[in-house]
Amino acid sequence: MNELLPVGIPGGINSNFAGIPDGSGIVRLGNETLALDSVRYQMWTAAFQAPEPEMLLDWATAAGVSEAESVVRTLRDARLIVQQRSDPRVVAAHAIRFIGTGMGNGREPESPFVLQGNRGAFVSCGLVVYEALLRSDGTNSITRVSDELQADAPQHLSVLQLVIESLPLLMRGGVIRLDLART
Repeated sequence: MNELLPVGIPGGINSNFAGIPDGSGIVRLGNETLALDSVRYQMWTAAFQAPEPEMLLDWATAAGVSEAESVVRTLRDARLIVQQRSDPRVVAAHAIRFIGTGMGNGREPESPFVLQGNRGAFVSCGLVVYEALLRSDGTNSITRVSDELQADAPQHLSVLQLVIESLPLLMRGGVIRLDLART
């Protein structure tokens, strides 16, 4: 799998917003606020389901989007979409914003940790990913958070790999968003 992951925080379709055309979709990317035309915004938000590129293109075609490949390329060039496995270093340079709720793992130490997404879905994960989420502040890169955790938990083969592999599930569950790292 090589899922597409959107980067940024959605602001919805807006009108009457100073300096931004009515009907534009707003995206906060790091410290910037971007306005996307409705087609690009619609495709960007569809990527929150972390589809493979072909799935997003099929969806776009079915939705009547012309030149969908060009739109995806534009979103990639603008750093609004990254591919999970194409270049893990690019993904790892982003920051995780934990937007769900950590429910814990109960009284059994071996139980998986449960997270509730912002849309009510429940997702489970292991201890390492859970701790990485709790340490993620939305500004530090995935690499930095993983490196700190790796130093505290050297018995884990690759914290960074575990975190990157969990991103699509966490994104689809409404547990995280990706943003530009600021540090």
